[in-house]
Amino acid sequence: SSAPSAASPQKRVPETKFTSPAGDGEGLEDDVLLPRSVRLGVTFTPCPRGSRRDEFPQRGVFALAASFHHSAALVRTDSDLVELYTWGKADRGALGLGTHVREVVGLNRAQDPKRIAKPTLRKRLSSLPRAVAIPNVVESFSNRTVGGRKAFPSSVALGPECTGVVLSNGKVLTFGTSTDGLLGLGADIKTMLEPTEIKFGGSASSRHIIRMSYGARHTVAISDDGSTFAWGLSDNGRLGVKPQNKSAERVSNGKSKKKKQLVSLPIPIHISNSDTSRSESVMSACAGLDNTVFITKSGKVLSCGRMSGRLGQGEVVQDVHTPTVLFGGLRMQLDSG
Repeated sequence: SSAPSAASPQKRVPETKFTSPAGDGEGLEDDVLLPRSVRLGVTFTPCPRGSRRDEFPQRGVFALAASFHHSAALVRTDSDLVELYTWGKADRGALGLGTHVREVVGLNRAQDPKRIAKPTLRKRLSSLPRAVAIPNVVESFSNRTVGGRKAFPSSVALGPECTGVVLSNGKVLTFGTSTDGLLGLGADIKTMLEPTEIKFGGSASSRHIIRMSYGARHTVAISDDGSTFAWGLSDNGRLGVKPQNKSAERVSNGKSKKKKQLVSLPIPIHISNSDTSRSESVMSACAGLDNTVFITKSGKVLSCGRMSGRLGQGEVVQDVHTPTVLFGGLRMQLDSG
């Protein structure tokens, strides 16, 4: 057959259709093979090319995060509103839709008209959509402007089924679900539908958190003074602390099984300084699968966690429970400004 002419129609990649945000499906009918824009439903003026970007946060999308099942974006609008958008898996509360959960009436008002029905957590979770395919603004953080009275979201981090938001005043709020203590709200709280503040050690005004990082089963956060905190599963030294005990529990076949060690509230992490007894100040920290990596303000790079090449410490023969410098004493050349 002859070659197609220039006027011949070209084959088009079939488009992937979105389902309703409140639908029962996974949110997409098929995989998306080509990049496409994400519609946030907000407009902003892009920064002119060559202009200085010394204001924080800059206008437009200034922070993005993605996890196993959901994603998030922080946007500063032209009216200086800072808004948090989330999308993805929604049935465990990780999208922050708790304020929009449908009311579930479980009482007979004819028998007790004065009593107000309060839906149980299970009913509230069941009323959430399974997935949200289109970014939705989290109303709990709405009407917050740069320079306004209310602190605005300055960064966002995502766990497997939970979300952490750092506010401009240094407070941290979490919501979603975790059986590993990733919410940081205490041993009895495994699900929280409304953004709830984490309590760090010391006085309420002494901890100004600037960023946080979620791993698969643990979390790490740093404050503006270089202090470091961690919580979640502490097995294999990933939190940078030595295990308290090695408790075991019996299983049905009579064999003992190691019981996982959980830290449900933030604890301080000590980064040893070889020159002084004081802890080194940390400027960045990242939680991984079963390890944590730290960068101190002096440029040192340290790690702790499960015995593996992920630690960057050469051939280790056991788990590393305290932050230890990388093989060869790797140091970062930091900008003094």
